[in-house]
Amino acid sequence: MTADFFDSIRRGDQEAVDDAIAGDADLLKARDRAGLSPVMAAAYGGHPRLSERLATRVAATQDGWPLRGGHRRRRDSRPPQAGRWRRGR
Repeated sequence: MTADFFDSIRRGDQEAVDDAIAGDADLLKARDRAGLSPVMAAAYGGHPRLSERLATRVAATQDGWPLRGGHRRRRDSRPPQAGRWRRGR
């Protein structure tokens, strides 16, 4: 399955890549024989849009957001205090 997934990436077949990820989201963490991630395989294959799309999907799963998207803030996230150290909070 992983080899077919990376073949789809190298061809730039966005529909096949999306279908594979829908079936198994762990493919976003996979590596090919050369050790490339799906994002890098798409970038090296000359498919910048597919690479950007995959990067967005990977970032969404690493941040704890669902794969379906949605730009809601996580309950525990707060904006950083710019240039100021706060004591006692």
